[in-house]
Parts: sequence; C-alpha cells; structure tokens
Amino acid sequence: STPAAGDRSLVVTDTRAMALRTSGNAVFSICDVTGVGDVFEPRAILTPMFPNPMRTSGSTLRYQVERTGPVSIEVYNATGRLQRTLVDQVMPQGSFEIYWDGRNRKGVLVPNGVYYALVKQTGVRESSRVTVLR
Repeated sequence: STPAAGDRSLVVTDTRAMALRTSGNAVFSICDVTGVGDVFEPRAILTPMFPNPMRTSGSTLRYQVERTGPVSIEVYNATGRLQRTLVDQVMPQGSFEIYWDGRNRKGVLVPNGVYYALVKQTGVRESSRVTVLR
C-alpha cells in the first residue's frame, strides 16, 4: 500500500533487502544488511516486580543483562514523573535483582498508586509495573 501524505514506511523482507517508502512514492533501498543481531543488543530482560501490590515492604525487580553496557533503572509514577533512580552504571553480563523500598529520591514513602520501573540499556527500554497499596 502507498503511505498517506507525510507518512513513511519501512519494509523489511529479510536481512538482505529493506526499502523505505515515502508519500511521494520515492523508494530508498538498503541491501545486504549485516549484523542485524547487534542492532538489538545489549538488552535487559525483566521479570515482574514482586510482591505486587507492594504493601508495607518494598518490591524486587529481577533483570538480566545479555551484554556488558550502561544500564539505568528508574521508577516513575503514573503521570510520568521520575520518583527515584535505582541503577545508573555500566553492568556486566549476568542476572541481577534490585530492591525498591517504595521511597522517592528524597527518602519519602511514595503515595498509593501505580508505578513503573523503567530499565534502559543502549536503545532498549523495558518496564515493569507495580502498585503501591499501604
């Protein structure tokens, strides 16, 4: 199908041929793509935070880093405001867990609500949701 005015679409048929179509029907081709796997790595794999809902104690997030690289884990509230940074460093390959005590960066307990732990590592973002009920 032809993209609407101002739209673009990327068509990937396999690792040897890609085409970018624009609304003016211009086609830009990229051939013989190599190293596709490297584009998506390193990445972090998450498990859901537990316990969930979080009551009087905190909650634990387990994650796996497939390749050494910078990792950040930040907790946001439902409106997208940063509550706390749990990790901000280069992490080696391996499995890890981090504990969030339910406090913001000022050390104050966050109010009841939904929060998201966002794990970022070189182009990859994954999140885990936790509900705080005290």
